[in-house]
Amino acid sequence: MLTYDITAFLFSWFGALFDLSIFFILISKKWRVFGYFLVVIFHVMTSIMFPIGVFPLVMIASTLIFFSDQLHISILKFLSKKNESLELTIIQNSELEENNQILKVLFIAFFVLQLLLPLRYLLYPGKLFWTEQGYRFSWRVMLIEKAGYAQFFIHEPKMDRKMLIDNKKYLTAQQEKMMATQPDMILQFAHFISSEFKDSTIIETNGEIICMGEKPKVTAQVKVSLFNKGSKDFVNSNIDLSKEERGLKNKEWILPYED
Repeated sequence: MLTYDITAFLFSWFGALFDLSIFFILISKKWRVFGYFLVVIFHVMTSIMFPIGVFPLVMIASTLIFFSDQLHISILKFLSKKNESLELTIIQNSELEENNQILKVLFIAFFVLQLLLPLRYLLYPGKLFWTEQGYRFSWRVMLIEKAGYAQFFIHEPKMDRKMLIDNKKYLTAQQEKMMATQPDMILQFAHFISSEFKDSTIIETNGEIICMGEKPKVTAQVKVSLFNKGSKDFVNSNIDLSKEERGLKNKEWILPYED
């Protein structure tokens, strides 16, 4: 059924209708249980169809916020009975009112952050879906389709000879798949490889002993396909990634996207 065009349209329209209506169903006492049943079905289906990690479980659990406080107290009491190390403390409304101004400031700060954080992608140059700089938390859910293949090389300092790294020795298949398309993970793995070979020695077949030094050079050859438009070079293969700092600044070692 998933091979038919009509299936894609049905799922798209159902998803849109679900997102637009579920809030109003959940705030209705009459329809709340039915709405929560829909939430469970929806997120179980998405977890089966898409590799989105713990997101469905988080949404199923957090949607309980629409139910009465008595339900939450019952759940906490049940958990505290099962685990003696958990202590249940119920805060009365009068106690909350005493800290009303503090709560207002915290809530305002929280919502301002939620409004500004998604706009940080505007501070970075280049194609957002390609560089993924500022992509996370930017109101873009499941809008990107990328696949990649990454090879890493460790360089010896004397003659700059390089050795191919076997990614599978350090990463699971899922980790390698995710890392190959995301710049921050590529850089993190490059730093990890450099630290793994720090102050190590390699003995060649001819008996030559090669000292890797305190911060071995690491380069990468990465090919990435965006929206199935063919593989393109993703990373400047001449850059020593071990010297590139991790952080929020623009990653100039990412090659520009060319149509």
